[in-house]
Amino acid sequence: MIHKNILLSIATISILYTGCTENETKETQTPQPKEVVAQQEPTETSTVDKVANSVITHVESTAKKTEELAKDLQKSTAPVVKNIANKVKEVQKNVTEASDPIIKKVQQVVQNTDANKLYKKCASCHGLNGEKKALNKSAIIKNWNAQQIEEALLGYKNGSYGGAMKGVMKAQVTKLTDNEINALSNHIADFK
Repeated sequence: MIHKNILLSIATISILYTGCTENETKETQTPQPKEVVAQQEPTETSTVDKVANSVITHVESTAKKTEELAKDLQKSTAPVVKNIANKVKEVQKNVTEASDPIIKKVQQVVQNTDANKLYKKCASCHGLNGEKKALNKSAIIKNWNAQQIEEALLGYKNGSYGGAMKGVMKAQVTKLTDNEINALSNHIADFK
């Protein structure tokens, strides 16, 4: 854009200058000695030089002003950009804080669904809500808390827990992962 403006300015000045010098030449066209004509050429050249120098000065001035405006713009927008970046971080934090409980709830639902499926195998001996003594030999697990249940299941799995039901329970929990045992423990603890 600046280059087009410069070229347009130069062309306009050249046309005006050419037009003015032709009129002056026609109006003052009187026979003059060659010495006088030779003296006028440097004057015309110096006028062209003046115009060229003026255009160059104008271009340099415009470039300098443009550079200053760019620096001013950068200085004035820096706080705005920083403010926007801080707002984005704040929104991200709020979204994360708001979504964490939802994610945990979804994970619980998934675990509960999986735990419900897992407990179906247990229900045949322990009852639908953990209200029976398994094979009339175990304790009723209905009122146990999640930690008690998890410790018992992990103990059955590693062989460190159990009495009469140790062999039967070891076979049942060996295939369960620690996460499945945790989910199953929480599920059974919710029986009321």
